[in-house]
Amino acid sequence: FPVTITSRQGRKFGIGLGIVSQQVSEIDTGILTQLNSQMTMALGNADERREAVRTASSDIGGYSQELQVLSRGQLILSSSLRDIALPVQTRAFNKVTNG
Repeated sequence: FPVTITSRQGRKFGIGLGIVSQQVSEIDTGILTQLNSQMTMALGNADERREAVRTASSDIGGYSQELQVLSRGQLILSSSLRDIALPVQTRAFNKVTNG
């Protein structure tokens, strides 16, 4: 099955779709329209930053410069459920060892 059909049908059954890429422009627009939430991390390429802003679930245009300089663990969270995007800092995880 093409991924766009699968992503649309998955939403009917409450199945989420996660996509990880440094090249937003390479992701099919049909797939991007099916995402309710997006976590955008640092993007060094200006074209990719513009595409991330254009396709975000909510307006992240005010963060376009920050997308270039976000550090490890930082991201911009946008959601079709909210009108405002949020900057997020994730917690650092220590290496877990068994024993």
